[in-house]
Amino acid sequence: MKRAVVVATHDGLISLSTGVGVVTHNFIEAFDEIKKKANLEDDTVLICLSPFLKETSKDFREELKNKTAEVCSSNNGHLVILDTLSDGNSQKSMWRGLHQWSKASESAAKFIEDIKDDYDSLIVFAHDTIFAGIRKYIPNLKNVKIIWVPHSLGYVFDDEYTDKGRINMEKESIDAIRKTEGDFIGYIGSHNKKILHERYNVEKEKLKPLINGVFEKSDLFNVDEKTIEEQFKENNIPSDKKIIFCWGRCTYQKGYDLLIPAFKEFYKRNTDYHIVLVMPTETTMPEYLEKIKGLISELPEESVSTSFNFNNYLCFSMFKRPNLEIIVFPSRFEGAPLTPLEAIEFADERVRFVYSPIPQMKEIFGNNKRGIMFDEFRIDSICDAIEKAKETLEDPEILVPSSFVDNYVNGLEIVLKGENECV
Repeated sequence: MKRAVVVATHDGLISLSTGVGVVTHNFIEAFDEIKKKANLEDDTVLICLSPFLKETSKDFREELKNKTAEVCSSNNGHLVILDTLSDGNSQKSMWRGLHQWSKASESAAKFIEDIKDDYDSLIVFAHDTIFAGIRKYIPNLKNVKIIWVPHSLGYVFDDEYTDKGRINMEKESIDAIRKTEGDFIGYIGSHNKKILHERYNVEKEKLKPLINGVFEKSDLFNVDEKTIEEQFKENNIPSDKKIIFCWGRCTYQKGYDLLIPAFKEFYKRNTDYHIVLVMPTETTMPEYLEKIKGLISELPEESVSTSFNFNNYLCFSMFKRPNLEIIVFPSRFEGAPLTPLEAIEFADERVRFVYSPIPQMKEIFGNNKRGIMFDEFRIDSICDAIEKAKETLEDPEILVPSSFVDNYVNGLEIVLKGENECV
């Protein structure tokens, strides 16, 4: 059987600004291992589809594009840049909103239709809202199996891109998948599964696990000691203070507007602490960025280190910092967050976690003694949780994140099993 695996995503192939990007980049890195463990044919072709992004854009990552192209080429495939409504200036333009999502799905569908006769089977991993609609444009292609992997959903995300138009588009896309034998929706966490079943009326048999996990061998985590020390110096991170760390996109979703004033209150009684914030702004609304910079300006200068660029080297370096004490996850909503999984994998077992009271965080931390949940999205509630996290644990429990490779192998095996049953 001549087979192709197609990956359609707005991030992770030529840019890296979001959790979606980390997941899809990990898939590319681990593809040969996944292919082997899932018993895919050796000659399986890998093709990657990305919306256009200018090489002059600050979000463009040449080394990432080269890696993607290299892995595709070694699997007899190639990287394809889709013509969409994006002007290519930024990651924000690649994502954009409802009309861009429809155009990107249509462009991906047109490409798949053009190559359908070259393969007996095409398995398409369509990541996030932007590629939800592919099946609507190719309803009758029987040798194509669409696996839509929503990393965000309109009924979960309360952000500037969510309205009735988005939810209606998601529902239309889901209906097309529900009507097509062999298609399914990959849920990245149990809460997303629940929302898809209860709010979008997706039958349980159409929901299959593609749970977010950590690919510990990723080059994103391959940082040598020299680079680690350089990151500390370049970002003015002290070695003589206890560190509180938080990282993620600079958006309302991530809760920095509450965390920063909470730390301000905490610092009044704990001047031996220092907060490090890594807040990439590729998808940040200007008014929110202005607000965050204003809040940071109210902190004593010696109490905070900030970076507004995506800097995975710095994030990984922080895990290795011997004076790292507390990591905070103040998100208001999530799909299935990667940051706590990475922290669990790489941070020292003595590091404590402060997390928000959303189902996705509760699922990860449960009743583990290393985790302190704040009760409400209020400054004082977060401040109190950080105070509690100061306590040293005598016998911390070991948390083990799920394996990215194993999770995707499991998902592919389900697809292949269904394919064989249809023969």
